[in-house]
Amino acid sequence: MRDKLRGEIHGVRDKLDRDVAGLRSEIRGVREELRGEIAGFRTELREVEGRLSGRIDAFRGELADTRVALTDRVARLEDKVFGVSVPDAAADPA
Repeated sequence: MRDKLRGEIHGVRDKLDRDVAGLRSEIRGVREELRGEIAGFRTELREVEGRLSGRIDAFRGELADTRVALTDRVARLEDKVFGVSVPDAAADPA
């Protein structure tokens, strides 16, 4: 009886060992697959960041141009309404 139980226990243990080894192998495969996908996502994200960076820089340039144009328009309006002269651009670099 004991020998039979011992044999069954060893059989179950061997099966569990094989199952665990199989699961470990599957987990390694999934890890490698995920590493590849993550690397691809990182590359994609860097590309998107590069494109957005260019767009942001262009927007900043447009914003600066708009600010200069609005400042000029306000100064001219002040001159017309209040008689305040437009500052000389060469004398006032701001």
